[in-house]
Amino acid sequence: MDFHLVPRGEDRNYTGFLTKTIVYCGSLIIFLACKTPWSRPTTHPDPAQHSA
Repeated sequence: MDFHLVPRGEDRNYTGFLTKTIVYCGSLIIFLACKTPWSRPTTHPDPAQHSA
């Protein structure tokens, strides 16, 4: 693994690290949302919503 995520220098620019973190977290959330059954209410309708 590459552990040089924090740049060496006076400015200490964290833009690249933050961008990678946001992209990785976003991809993980989207992947998990696609895998869970509650993300697709059309395939598993809730009977409590149709009680009217």
